Amino acid sequence: MHDNNHNDHGLIMKEATDQFAKKEQSSRRRPAELYHLWRDGGQHWRYTSGDVDVVYGGSTYTVASVKRGPVSHSAQLEVTTLEVMSAAITDPAADFIASNPVEPLWIEVLKIHRSDPNDSIVIFIGQIKSVVSKGVEAAARCVGFENFLTQPVPIYRYQPSCNNRLFDTKCTLLAASYKVDTTITMVDTLTFTSSDFAAKADGWFTRGNLVWGEHERMITYHSGNTIAIRYPIQGMVTGVSITAYAGCDLAIKTCRDKFSNILNFFGHPFVPKDNPATKY
Repeated sequence: MHDNNHNDHGLIMKEATDQFAKKEQSSRRRPAELYHLWRDGGQHWRYTSGDVDVVYGGSTYTVASVKRGPVSHSAQLEVTTLEVMSAAITDPAADFIASNPVEPLWIEVLKIHRSDPNDSIVIFIGQIKSVVSKGVEAAARCVGFENFLTQPVPIYRYQPSCNNRLFDTKCTLLAASYKVDTTITMVDTLTFTSSDFAAKADGWFTRGNLVWGEHERMITYHSGNTIAIRYPIQGMVTGVSITAYAGCDLAIKTCRDKFSNILNFFGHPFVPKDNPATKY
């Protein structure tokens, strides 16, 4: 009888120990949500809704009073939305309420498991559209990244540079009049030389195109007898024949002095380049 009681007691203790271990493991696996906010200028804020700070991707996410609503999804391909609530004094919520900044404020929401920070999923990524104060809380209304796909894109812009592309129908220039056929010597996979390049002023080919067979690459550099392209062309060797086309930086001075095509310049050269609304 004593042995049976001892065995029963041992089984009960083992079961309790196993349950405690499972609870402890469950606690360690408990997911935490991370909120990463940033501006294009490089300013970042990182918070977590968990009860301890979380290190993820080499950055620390600080505990904050932050929570979110459900992420909306639609079968009609409408833009997803999300509402994130935080203490009204939490940066950058306070700044947003005070000044409604012009610069876009991005937000990414992730969920991770604490026992394995690499085990993460992205719940939402997009921009904060507006922030409203709800008593002691601030509610950020966010729209998904696909919001950009629903916005109209203007055909032409009011900008100092030309809206045309070199050699298009509105530019009217013929590409055949501004090309050089030559044989190149390879310096490396991106850099080539030819005496024919030196016949043109430095920069004449910059922003133009190099064509070899079915391959086409943008020319990023031209000085003397040397040009460089942006990406290598597989199989290219010294001695091949290529065609190099002139480039254009779309400035009115280039249109006038290089191409004598000022009548077809389609830009607004006297529009200010700085926007005072985006200055600090």
